[in-house]
Amino acid sequence: MSIEEQQSIKRQSYSEAMRYMENAKENLKKAGKEYLFYKDRKYVRTACGTAYNGVLLALDAYLLLKGIKKTKGRKSIEYYYEQVSKLDKKLLQHVNSAYELLHLKRLLRRYIERPYYKRRFRASPPYY
Repeated sequence: MSIEEQQSIKRQSYSEAMRYMENAKENLKKAGKEYLFYKDRKYVRTACGTAYNGVLLALDAYLLLKGIKKTKGRKSIEYYYEQVSKLDKKLLQHVNSAYELLHLKRLLRRYIERPYYKRRFRASPPYY
C-alpha cells in the first residue's frame, strides 16, 4: 500500500468515525438532563450505538493500515480482540472499554448516568 493510499484511508476513515461521534453527541443532547442522569433512555441507547459503530469504523481502518485485510460481513468482538492484541496491547484496553461501555452496558444494564458517558467520550484517544 502506497503512502498516498494510506493517507487517503486515514483521512476518509477519521472523518467518517468523527462524524459518527458528533452524531452520538447530538443524540445525547436530545436525551435531556436531570441532575446526574439523562432523561430519555432511547437517545442514550442510540448515541451509544452510533459511537460504537464509529469505533468499529476506526478499528477497521487501523487494521487495514496495519496490513490486515477486511473481511466481508459484520465481525465479532473476538475478531477485533484477536487482531488488535497482536498489534497493540494498550489499544486493546481501549477497545475493551469501548465495547463494555458503548455496547454491553447500553444494551444490558442501560446506564444513563451523565458523567459516566461524558468521561468515556473524552477518554477515546485518536489513533491516527
